[in-house]
Amino acid sequence: IRGLETLYQAYNVTDGTIPDIGVIRDWPRFGFRGLLIDTSRHFLPLSSIFKVISGMAMIKLNVLHWHIVDDPSFPYTSRSLPDLAEKGAYDPGHKYSQADIQRVISFAEEH
Repeated sequence: IRGLETLYQAYNVTDGTIPDIGVIRDWPRFGFRGLLIDTSRHFLPLSSIFKVISGMAMIKLNVLHWHIVDDPSFPYTSRSLPDLAEKGAYDPGHKYSQADIQRVISFAEEH
């Protein structure tokens, strides 16, 4: 899939061609190339997180560090301590359920 992304990046949208550049040698310089999102301080709806993941795939980033909780806010609905999200989120509507987190993981695995 990463090879297809490389071809897509070389694609000329103006005339629909791929330049004849010979052999493409494309590999990551580092073992991980990542991005951090901090939803403990700045809540993001799932649709925004999905856009971030899609964008990461387009530029070949392979690690998402999701800083989901911190002492200022706890928007994660824990199975063992559900009151933390109830009392610790900035807003009652700004929480991530177990199902939400699983959706993000599944989406990331597909991309």
